[in-house]
Amino acid sequence: MKLADKLVSLARNEIGVEEVDGSNCGVRVDTYKSATNLPPHEAWPWCAAFVCWLVREAVRTDGPYTFARPTTAGAWDFENWSKKQDNSTHTL
Repeated sequence: MKLADKLVSLARNEIGVEEVDGSNCGVRVDTYKSATNLPPHEAWPWCAAFVCWLVREAVRTDGPYTFARPTTAGAWDFENWSKKQDNSTHTL
């Protein structure tokens, strides 16, 4: 299965996940946040964490991939992450 297809499949399985009481926390949300470089049990926006979690889960079983797995908790940092991948070689 292509990586893009795997990412979409994983994301579809997560439809309906919500944070608890608008807290930016919850069992599943904290799991997503654990894929970043920030403490997962603290309250912070988790949209970028979801992407990091998707990639982490998608690359666990196959590869190797020539990019570093993103761990940023900032959505705008994905551009910086992407540019770094162009200039270096990583294997997951």
